[in-house]
Amino acid sequence: YSFTVVAERMGLKLIANTMVVEPFLYPIAQWVLVWQDRHPTLLANPTGSLPLGMIVSTLLLFAVGWVIARGAAYQKFLFKTQGHQQKRILFGLVKQESILSKK
Repeated sequence: YSFTVVAERMGLKLIANTMVVEPFLYPIAQWVLVWQDRHPTLLANPTGSLPLGMIVSTLLLFAVGWVIARGAAYQKFLFKTQGHQQKRILFGLVKQESILSKK
């Protein structure tokens, strides 16, 4: 899914960001919310409890954002490797096609 790094010759910083920083950076906010029950002073909540719905919705929001970001990279990979011959349908719902410029 990191086709951009290889094909477009991106540098070491992008590789380090994609492979090392991002997987550990995004879950930090969820860790704070999930572990608040054990450390109630983290968010200054006097009860020290966080509704389960908030935890689940936050984790779900992260998962949806991750799928969208990786899906965009995967579409770019398919288009650059298969071009206009590609007849795949995205998740069975949307036919992928490119728009030609008028230049």
